[in-house]
Amino acid sequence: MEKDSLRKGNSVKKMKNLSENKAIAYVIAGTALIAIGPFFVEFSGLSAMGSSFYRMLIGGIAFFLIGMYQKKPLPSIGLLWLYGTAAVTITVDLLLCNQSILYIGSGLATVLSNLEVIFLLLIGVIAFKEKVDKTLPTTILLISAGIYLLIKPYLHEMHSHLILGISYALLASFVFSIYLLSLKSISKKSPETSTAVNLGIICILGTVILGAVMYFLPGESFALPASWSGKACVAIYSLMSQVCGWWLISQGLSKLNLSTSGVLFLMQPALTYLGDCLFLGRNTGLFQIAGCAILLATIYKTVQEKEKREATA
Repeated sequence: MEKDSLRKGNSVKKMKNLSENKAIAYVIAGTALIAIGPFFVEFSGLSAMGSSFYRMLIGGIAFFLIGMYQKKPLPSIGLLWLYGTAAVTITVDLLLCNQSILYIGSGLATVLSNLEVIFLLLIGVIAFKEKVDKTLPTTILLISAGIYLLIKPYLHEMHSHLILGISYALLASFVFSIYLLSLKSISKKSPETSTAVNLGIICILGTVILGAVMYFLPGESFALPASWSGKACVAIYSLMSQVCGWWLISQGLSKLNLSTSGVLFLMQPALTYLGDCLFLGRNTGLFQIAGCAILLATIYKTVQEKEKREATA
C-alpha cells in the first residue's frame, strides 16, 4: 500500500515537472521570437509609425480571430474606456520603442525600454502610497549605474538622435508600466474574456488611433516597403514577434511562479543585446556589457523582492 502511494506521488511529481518544463519551453520560445523583433523593425525600411501601425493591425486581427475561435464572451461596452487607455499606452510605447531602435539600435533600445518593473515599483510608492521598500534606494542607484555604463561610450558625442533615442527608450518603459496596470484592471473587471480577445481589441483600437494620426500627419505614409525583403520584415515582425511570441508566453506564464517568469522574461532584452553585439558589432565594450548585466540583475532582484512581499502580505 505504501509502495503504491509512493509510486503515485512520484508519478504526480513527474507530471508536474513535465508540465512546468513545457511551460518554461513555451516562455523561452516566446521570448526568443520577441527578442528578434527589433531587428526586423530596424531593417524593414518603415518609419516608427509605419512599423507600429502594421504590427498593431496584423496582430490585432490575428488575436481577435484566435479569441473568436476560442468562443469566449466579449467584454462589456462599459469597459471601452479602459480598453481605450490600454490602446493609447501600448501605441505610444510601440512608437517610442520603434523610434528609439531607429535612433540607437536594437540592443541598447531594447534593454533601456525593459525597465517597467522599476517604474511599477515607483508608481506603487508614489501613486498608491505603498510601503517604501528598504531596497528602493539601492535599486535606483544600481539602475542609474547600469544606464550610465551602457551609454558611457557615447557621452563624448551626445548628438540629438542619441539623446532622443535614450530618452524615448526610458519613456517607453514608463508608458509600458501604465499599459500593464490597464491590462491588469481589464483582467480583473472582465475575467471571463480571453487574453486573445483583450489583446485583439486593444490592438485594433490602437490601429485606429495610430491610423488617424498618420492620416493627418504630413510625411507619414501607409505604403509598405518597396522591396520584398522589407515586406517580409513587416510580416515576420507582426506575426512572429507579436502573435506567436505573445501566444507562447501567455500559454506558459499561467503555470509558472513570478520569479521564474521574471528570469525568463529577462531573456528578451538579453538575447536582443547579444544579437546586437554578435551580428552587428554594436555595444561590445566591457563597460556596456557590465551595464547591461547590472540592469538585468537589478530587474530580476526587483521581481524576486516583489514576489516575497506578495507572499507575506
